[in-house]
Amino acid sequence: MAKILSFPAQEDRDAIRSLLRSRADGEIGEAEFSRQVVAVLRHYGISQLCCGSFRVRDCGDFHTPKGPFPIVAISAAGGQSADGRCPACGYGPGRWLRGDRVITAFCAACGCVFSWPVADEFGL
Repeated sequence: MAKILSFPAQEDRDAIRSLLRSRADGEIGEAEFSRQVVAVLRHYGISQLCCGSFRVRDCGDFHTPKGPFPIVAISAAGGQSADGRCPACGYGPGRWLRGDRVITAFCAACGCVFSWPVADEFGL
């Protein structure tokens, strides 16, 4: 018989959104962000969760001499920007979360997570 788990509540999504804001503001590092997000995902037995303008995905653990390091992928669902400004509210530039040729950015004004291809701008 299958085990039925409860699905993440809005409070869980809000907590992950708050963690993402703290990560974008530099208040917490990548390791702490990943550890806390993965704890929520694994608590519910899921590998990914949509949180509005972004999706987080548990990519497993990277094993180091100091122990496992959880890896979290962030996918922007808030659209794409041509100039680094938020496509939802126009505020900008977005705060870098990760990426090099295509940056995943966070809007400090409205919380939207969006992508920003910069390869052409810097000749990469």
